[in-house]
Amino acid sequence: MNYRATAIAISSLLLSFLAVTNPDKEDYVLRIKEQSQKTIQDEICQQEHLLLELQKACKMLSPILPTLTKPIVYHCSCRQTYILFSTYTTEVGNFKTRTIGIGGQFFEL
Repeated sequence: MNYRATAIAISSLLLSFLAVTNPDKEDYVLRIKEQSQKTIQDEICQQEHLLLELQKACKMLSPILPTLTKPIVYHCSCRQTYILFSTYTTEVGNFKTRTIGIGGQFFEL
């Protein structure tokens, strides 16, 4: 097999891989849900200046809040697919974020 045929075969495999692993909107919403739960538990609930009662309430609510964010993120997010990758724009109030999904991974822009 010559160099050109090998390059075409490898390129075809890579492009096929990217097309198959292009994450869908459900994958994106699940990522945001998991990320928000981690942020709540690891950053917000651990702040030293919170009163002890607030820390306890925060830890109690931390599993519930990401569940509430799932429908909000789903309805406030727009997906544009480009076969090999997708972009996601989420707007909630004054908050706006853009993310690219490629190869089963997400990267904030």
